[in-house]
Formats: sequence, C-alpha cells, structure tokens
Amino acid sequence: MQAWYPPILGRPRPAMTTRERLHQLIDALPDDELQAVERVLAEPLLRALLCTPEGEEPLSPEEIAGILEGERDIAAGRVYTFENVEDLIADLHEHARRAEADGKPRSA
Repeated sequence: MQAWYPPILGRPRPAMTTRERLHQLIDALPDDELQAVERVLAEPLLRALLCTPEGEEPLSPEEIAGILEGERDIAAGRVYTFENVEDLIADLHEHARRAEADGKPRSA
C-alpha cells in the first residue's frame, strides 16, 4: 500500500516507495561514485552495518571469532552443561580439589 501526501492543488500525489527513492538517489550520483555505492550494496558486511538498527552494533571480528570457537568446542564435545549455578560451582570446586591432589598449581 502506498502512502498519500495531502492534496496539492486539488490533486493527490502518491508518495514515492523506498525503491523509487533509491533509484532516484542512484540516478543523481556522479559516475565516479557509482562503484563505491555498488561495493556497499554488494558487500554483505557493509550492508549489515548500514541496516543495523540504531543502538545495535554488529558483531566485531573478535566476537565472531569467539562464537566460531565456541561452536567448534561444542562440536568437539569440549563443553559442560549444568542444570543450575550450584552444580557449576560444585564442579569447579571438584576440578580444583583434583588439581591440588595431583600437585598441579591452581590457575587464576
């Protein structure tokens, strides 16, 4: 559904769609700027940066690397799950107790 502007001189004028406005903006660009616009529109990361809602930043390369590392750990079975935080704490204490019994120094 298109929006309508108030009548001007007795005739209603349809509002431009976003697509029509974008075509108009691109048509108005100087030729030497078209390649840069094409790169932005064709590059998924740059598009994501432009389309991210205000106040929400895209993930940094470090955050993406951390997520991928976590997915690899999950796939390799190098993760532990707990029903609650008390079980997690008990497991940490058990690991510390075993490390001390084996003579290994506790890590910070």
